[in-house]
Amino acid sequence: MLNMLPAQLTVGRYKRRVAHGHAGCGGFILTSTRCTGTQTEFHPMKLSALLASRSTILRQAALAHTAAAWLTLQHAANRIAAVGLTGTVRLTQSDPDAEGAPWAVLTSEEIRASVLEEHFTEEDLLEIADAIGYATDSGCVDVDFLIETLGDAYATPLLRSLRKEGVTLDLDKLPAG
Repeated sequence: MLNMLPAQLTVGRYKRRVAHGHAGCGGFILTSTRCTGTQTEFHPMKLSALLASRSTILRQAALAHTAAAWLTLQHAANRIAAVGLTGTVRLTQSDPDAEGAPWAVLTSEEIRASVLEEHFTEEDLLEIADAIGYATDSGCVDVDFLIETLGDAYATPLLRSLRKEGVTLDLDKLPAG
């Protein structure tokens, strides 16, 4: 009997389910999912159609990862600007292949640790580190930067990539979460 877990495209913390597989009587059925608000509907797909659309799916997944990383970094940059944080910081992230829970640490010789802790939770730092890792195509982040330039250094190049691919910003229509 063939069992298949939901397939996932993974880049750091950016994981997205793209297909579900179900073992059936005498065959394997690929299904797509569509959420209609209160329930999820499963629609049978032909393997040939799925393989024919593979490059499009991968392109859309890459654009979705880029958009999610940009949004994470843009929100962080906006928060930094709103509170007026300035100074050099170091963001260090655990090796994604290492055992144990992932972690990220933001340190500075110019900004008190209590100030950084006041503005960034552990989850915030993990999301920012994952987004920077995606933006720089590195699996393990260890970077020094001026905190006030986070947006210019990392978010702006991602936005340029999105616009180059024809993505428009409709921030008023973002899905919740």
